[in-house]
Amino acid sequence: MKKLFFAVSALAALTLLVPSAGFAQTAFNQIGLYTDAAGVPSSASFNPTANVPFSVYLVVTNPVNHAFNDGAGTPPYERVMTAVSGFESQVGFWTGPTAGAPTLPGLFVLSQTFNGSAIRLGEGNEYVVGFAAPVPVAGVAAMMMTFSIMVIDSDPKEVFLNTTSIPSIPGFMAIVDGSIESNNLQAAWPSSGDYANPVFGINTAVVAVETESWGNVKSLFR
Repeated sequence: MKKLFFAVSALAALTLLVPSAGFAQTAFNQIGLYTDAAGVPSSASFNPTANVPFSVYLVVTNPVNHAFNDGAGTPPYERVMTAVSGFESQVGFWTGPTAGAPTLPGLFVLSQTFNGSAIRLGEGNEYVVGFAAPVPVAGVAAMMMTFSIMVIDSDPKEVFLNTTSIPSIPGFMAIVDGSIESNNLQAAWPSSGDYANPVFGINTAVVAVETESWGNVKSLFR
């Protein structure tokens, strides 16, 4: 029952809290798809063998709470997340960046598995997910879920992320800081830097990008 409460709380945070707009994109709070569970940028592309399943991981990288408040009179400040308890995104195996575009031909999602007990709202490409136990951040990454995918040809295919149809933060995907219970909903960005750019490439090159130096990112996560 306690774990269920945590999962429901995470979903409530994603669906009910609406912080003020006006976020500047950084290398923090990115969501991407990779063949490496640690979200290594070079694993955002893969050349699979036709008819052989392979795993693709949805990973949150460099999660930071930009509005942390310890409740003791300290003004909000940046705080590295040690765990992520939920996320909100559309995962698009579409022929283009627009949600609802035709599904990629020759690609089959065989299964999907969350990294722990989770409750999901939404169907199809919509994911509003709360975890019963927050997913720990290992290094600078938290792996949220695994897709088992198979393609039946060698044609290039690109995968996109987008906001949900009713986003908690208009214009953004979102993640939930799993180590605190308030001020925990944060805007998130695609690892490609823009919704119009693919986050994952099959038989085509896609590069996960950062808009802030890795030196600045790594210094915060030490």
